[in-house]
Amino acid sequence: MKKIVAILVAIVLLVSGCSMIFDGDNIDVDVKLYEGSSGYSLNIPDTWVMDEETDNTVAFHSEDNQIAMSIVSELGGIDYYSMREIKEQLTEELAAELFSSEYNIEEDSGGTKYFHRVISGADQDGASIVVDIYASQPYVTIRHYLVVVASGAAYDSYENTIEDIISSFTITMSEDEYLQLMEDRRDAAAAAEEDAAQSTEPVEEETN
Repeated sequence: MKKIVAILVAIVLLVSGCSMIFDGDNIDVDVKLYEGSSGYSLNIPDTWVMDEETDNTVAFHSEDNQIAMSIVSELGGIDYYSMREIKEQLTEELAAELFSSEYNIEEDSGGTKYFHRVISGADQDGASIVVDIYASQPYVTIRHYLVVVASGAAYDSYENTIEDIISSFTITMSEDEYLQLMEDRRDAAAAAEEDAAQSTEPVEEETN
């Protein structure tokens, strides 16, 4: 779990490292379907820019640099933490990195297979920011974490859009398909390691 928290924090800091100043009314945007390689899909605004994409992580930011979103998938090897415990850990870690002092919990819901929490506070420069955290555990060994960071004003303007993004989050694989995906990735990683080891082995020179 500590590794997942560290990855999420690193990605959030990477894609939210911009000056967040925004004014405006509630905004409607066109969306497009994003299908993650780790067995989920969701709708995102079609103007958002992808910052990073790997097998288990993806990050986006809005065109105006006022909103950053990261998604991390944890497939297998999950420590035994309840969703409530994970929610508290993520909240504390993200708040410690993003907020200068205390934070407020604006929304809080969840159960055994998901949670959703919105927290707000001030950053190191005193500007208002909001962090929207959503996590889904469709199967015992599968978890997905979605974190949105926005300035307070931007969050107010895009709140409906962010709610739509989260509500559109859909699991696209069965448990058996996830198990096969994990096996395929393990095999691919093992093959890559073997190839790397072979390429670094010293070549013996022939002697006459």
